[in-house]
Amino acid sequence: MHTKDYLVSLLREGRFDEWNELTAETIPDLSEVSLPGIDFHGESLGAILLLRGDFSGANFSNCEMESSHLEMGNFSKANFENAHLVQAVMCDSNFRNASFRGANIRGGFLFNSDITGADLTDSSMDRDNFETFSVAMLATVKGLETVRGLPHGLYADVLWYRREMGRRLWKRR
Repeated sequence: MHTKDYLVSLLREGRFDEWNELTAETIPDLSEVSLPGIDFHGESLGAILLLRGDFSGANFSNCEMESSHLEMGNFSKANFENAHLVQAVMCDSNFRNASFRGANIRGGFLFNSDITGADLTDSSMDRDNFETFSVAMLATVKGLETVRGLPHGLYADVLWYRREMGRRLWKRR
């Protein structure tokens, strides 16, 4: 069994083949690890534990991350474009200004997280994911109208909120 420090050093050095070989039979635990800006583009990370870590600005585009746990961490400005996040648990985290364009989050959980300014264009997720987000937060999300799985009527509520807030701001001038 290799230490977490050794596994993290493999990632920092971009030695993904060795990482995949060593973690093939386990669920890698990268809890409390700080890897801001790391480039995982196109990697098959499988089920991985990213708990209480800093992955701000990281590139997870086109990654295979089924059943992963991204909880209580900082993923602000991270790129999850076209990532396969089926059954992933992404709770209590900061996803401000992250991109989920084309990501598949079906069967996963994106609860109690901050998605202010995130881009959800053409993503897929279950309607239950939207229950914990305020209309005010969703009003800042890009591409909301293209999300597959968006609850009926929610986008109309967001449009109304955007229009009302725009009117209030205009009246203050």
